[in-house]
Parts: sequence; C-alpha cells; structure tokens
Amino acid sequence: MCIFIHKNADPDAVASAYAISYLIKYLTSGKTLISLVAPEGLEAVSRKMVEELNLKKYVDSEYSSDDVNCSYQVVIDTASASQLGRYSSILRDYLLIDHHEVNTLVESARIILYDPKRRSSSEIVFEVMKRLLGRLRGSVPSEVLTALICGILYDTKYLRLADDATFEVMAKLIRLGGDYSFALSILSSKKELDYSERIARIKGAMRAGLYKVGDLIVVITCIGAYESSVLKLLLDAGADIAIAIATRKNRGTRIIIRTTNEVVERLGFPLAAELARRLGESMKGSGGGHASAAGVYVEEFKAETFIKVLTSFFKSRGLTLKVIDEGRWLSECGG
Repeated sequence: MCIFIHKNADPDAVASAYAISYLIKYLTSGKTLISLVAPEGLEAVSRKMVEELNLKKYVDSEYSSDDVNCSYQVVIDTASASQLGRYSSILRDYLLIDHHEVNTLVESARIILYDPKRRSSSEIVFEVMKRLLGRLRGSVPSEVLTALICGILYDTKYLRLADDATFEVMAKLIRLGGDYSFALSILSSKKELDYSERIARIKGAMRAGLYKVGDLIVVITCIGAYESSVLKLLLDAGADIAIAIATRKNRGTRIIIRTTNEVVERLGFPLAAELARRLGESMKGSGGGHASAAGVYVEEFKAETFIKVLTSFFKSRGLTLKVIDEGRWLSECGG
C-alpha cells in the first residue's frame, strides 16, 4: 500500500499519514507493507515531529523520488494533482482523505472521506480511527495521538481557526493519552533563518510588484525557493494578498497564494482556494487549497495569461485589479 501526501508536507499531512499507517497495520496484524510517498520531502517542522515521536516505525519505506509501485493507494491532505508532482500520473482507484475547501481529486477517487468543514485532515483521521477501533483507550500509542495533536495545532494556527468540533477532538486525543505540551514544544521551537532563506526573502521583496483591489494590497513576486517564508514576510509587511510564482527548470511552475483570515471574512468567499482553482483551470494546470492558503501547478507559465486570469477573477467578484508598481517580478519570471 502507498500513502501519498502533498509536496513539502506539513505536520497535518504527515501526522494523518502515519496515523492511517498505524491503523492499517493494526487492523491487518502488521501484514500490510506500507510506503509513504512524499514528493519533495517534508517540511522541516514535520521532519522534527517524525524524529521526536519516532514515527518512522509505522511505515516500511519512504519515497521522495524513486519509482513507486503499489496495489492500493491512499491520498491524504492533498487538494490537487499538482501537489503530488509526477506521482499524480500513477493514481488509480485511490482512497482520498482531505478537508480543503477546493479539492479536484474528489471526482476521481474510488472512496472518499472528504469534509471541507473540518479544520484539519488529522480530525477526519481521528474519527476514522474511532469508528474502526471502537473504544480507543489504550489501543493507540501516545506518539500517534500526539502527532494528530500536532497536525491539528498546525493547520488551525494553534487553535485560532478551531471550531467546537476541533476542540472536541482535541479533548479526546488528550484524554486518550496524547501529549499536548510535547506537541506544542515540537511545533513552537524557534529556529534561526539560514543564509539561503534570508537571501530568498530579500530577493522576494526586491522583485515584488504592487497592485490593489479596492483598498486591499496585492503583492506578486517571483522566487525559486522558500515561497512560504517569502509570502509570510510580505503579509507581515502589510500585503493583504500575497502571490509567489516559482518557476523551476523542467519542473513546471508553482503559484502559491496566501491571504489573511480577516480578508477572507471581509470578502465572504474562500479567496485563495477559488483563485487557485480558476488559475489552474485557465492555465491548463490544477489548483486548490484553503480559503487563505492555496497553490497551483502549471506546466507552462505566461505572465500575460496570469494577469488576465487574475483580473477576470476579481472582476467576476465585482472588484477591479489596478497596478501600483509592477516591480521586477515580470522580468524575472514573466514567461
């Protein structure tokens, strides 16, 4: 069996994957061989979680670039084919577990455990475990429960986005033996930015183009690495909507979209997810994600097409995209 998670997998995806792996091995008395497939590997904080909780024992092998061949497939916390890179071409008859507001993998899945009202995939996985194992007390190892706590904390921004169902799941995880304090320590340890990440942040800021939609500031930049870090910097600097275009040689182009929950609430629709879907459909790629964080993958990026789609998207919502300062992003990855 192969368990697929998205590129640069975050703690929610990783925790959900290891928990499902544990569940399958438990139900089959360890007779199922399980491979974790993580295109481009895991986020640094996810790697730390796996190490601190000793989760590797719950899978038999890991893939990030090797050929994959498996009889059964599970896709977890993944909203579009683009998030699986080249592995998307081998998907067939898969079980999908996800919670993103926009998901383009639902249509082709054989079995679907999809609930966009959930704040994390970890919550869905816990409910699956509870249903299949009945009374969970004593049957699920503490490290698996703690990993799910990490996944929930990460995707809810330390419970700031949690709802009553999230708190109910969290309380059950703790009662069953999950270590909330340890989960916090895994996620919250501060790390000094390394040299390459600092350079990427500076380049991202230098190349940024400034636009506006009403009184919302939209910032677009072109960067080859550390997109999430660059977008966080731009949002912290005052952007309401930040978009990074990452073109990689022979590997297509990723478009990453971030905004704030305040902007989403103000506009009244899942901005990042809807924009990602529109860009994916219009630029012959695929896209999806959350209301405030989403991504797109396209084989070929054309700046002119991108701007047209962006303009059309906002116009369809009664908004107008205007240029403040085009910046250098067009010359860096205009296509």
